[in-house]
Amino acid sequence: MFNKKKLRLLDLLNFWLDNRFIDVQTGCRLGEINNLKWENITNDTIEFNGKTGNRFFPLNDNLKELLEEIPEQNEYFLANENGLWLGAANRLTKLIKNFMKKAELPDHFVTHSLRHTFCSHLVINGVDLYKVSKLVGHSNITTTQRYAHLNPSLLKISTKYF
Repeated sequence: MFNKKKLRLLDLLNFWLDNRFIDVQTGCRLGEINNLKWENITNDTIEFNGKTGNRFFPLNDNLKELLEEIPEQNEYFLANENGLWLGAANRLTKLIKNFMKKAELPDHFVTHSLRHTFCSHLVINGVDLYKVSKLVGHSNITTTQRYAHLNPSLLKISTKYF
């Protein structure tokens, strides 16, 4: 059922979750997670400040549980056990690249791949493209349309209303 590549990918996803990487659960951009501060996280939402402005992401039970387990080391969400901010792009990128090398993942697998994974899973599970675009902060729906091929049944479902 699982080949080595899938197991390595699962290891990578566990790493991201265990190390406070919420990108795969929110579709956030690297810059958004780099600059995320605890003050931007409430009981119901995460406010991401990204390249298309601020967006509010609703928290599900999994994210709430994950966030409750993480101690606040300093004002930034990404901090190590010593309180050092990990969000400096070069430090975080180096950490990610080292892990991917150890997991023997291809070079083209990058942090942004987790954003694509998030969008893909939503579309595959029937979430309409408009909602996906709002969740991930796409400024134009055409950016989100690249995922439309993943669930052609959405078109069939929409014709049942006629």
